[in-house]
Amino acid sequence: MVIHRCWTIFLMCLVFSFMVIEPVFAREYMAIKANNGQRQVMAMQNKPLDVTIELESGIFRGLSADWWLLAETDVGVFHYSLDGSWAPGRTVSYQGPLFDFPAFPVLSTNGLPPGTYKIRFALDAVVDGILNENNFSDEVDVTIVPFTCPENPTDSLTALSSIQQRFLTTRGNPDIFMVGFSSEELDSNGQVVFSENIRRIDSWVYNNTEMATIVFDSGHFVKETTREAVSPLLATPFSPSQFTYCMTKEDIVALMGQPSCTLSEEMGGRSYEYLRYNPTQDRAAAMVVLENGLLTNVTAGFTLDYPDFSTQCPLD
Repeated sequence: MVIHRCWTIFLMCLVFSFMVIEPVFAREYMAIKANNGQRQVMAMQNKPLDVTIELESGIFRGLSADWWLLAETDVGVFHYSLDGSWAPGRTVSYQGPLFDFPAFPVLSTNGLPPGTYKIRFALDAVVDGILNENNFSDEVDVTIVPFTCPENPTDSLTALSSIQQRFLTTRGNPDIFMVGFSSEELDSNGQVVFSENIRRIDSWVYNNTEMATIVFDSGHFVKETTREAVSPLLATPFSPSQFTYCMTKEDIVALMGQPSCTLSEEMGGRSYEYLRYNPTQDRAAAMVVLENGLLTNVTAGFTLDYPDFSTQCPLD
């Protein structure tokens, strides 16, 4: 029995090592995701948090294993039970053969207390109810930030600073604007961490007798530059005041309607969704980018023609 276990562990280590070196030829894959994001994910306290796991067992299909789903929190360690609940303690979730499955929900909640939750999905070939060192695992660190989103995040001047509100009052809505949100900063060790303060960068363009571009950083005026005006631009019906970091795809669609084209990709352990709005006779183009389900960038007044969009959703 000991020889069999050692040989099984050796075989799994050999193949999984090859999988890291030559991922193109690998068939084995395991992942745990939070709001479709991996590794590090930020979530609002009053927004949904959905955690899923998935597995492609490849040549290990049918091999018996300990299945572990653990969450390390500020108040202790919890494990996933087969009835769909999470209970205190470091206990194996399931013991049985490996099999393939797509994204399977293991947690769907909101209202978790602020803090960091390390959620781990592990498979251990030694079926003994102990999480041995030679296991294969994936982990996602979920940071619940200590602020909440308004029930209706759109069309509110409170999203803007007083100086931005004065710009809108005196100059009107910009012809073109770009708004980006960043929730990350570097700590004292130079590591990327989530900040409790969302940084908002605005760039507003007014095209009248001359073209003026005004930049704001977290609501503070940074600079204004001018250049020769261009031919009249098709106005955007939207305002910077209608966009906040709390917006989800549902909020965007409720405000702007269904996009002309949608593309998705995963990059750096994060899930990105691009919503493009082609120009119409009475509305300029727009592009919205969502990161792990939350708004990270919006461009209104024009849109970039990404290569994938060119074939799947060409500009009219």
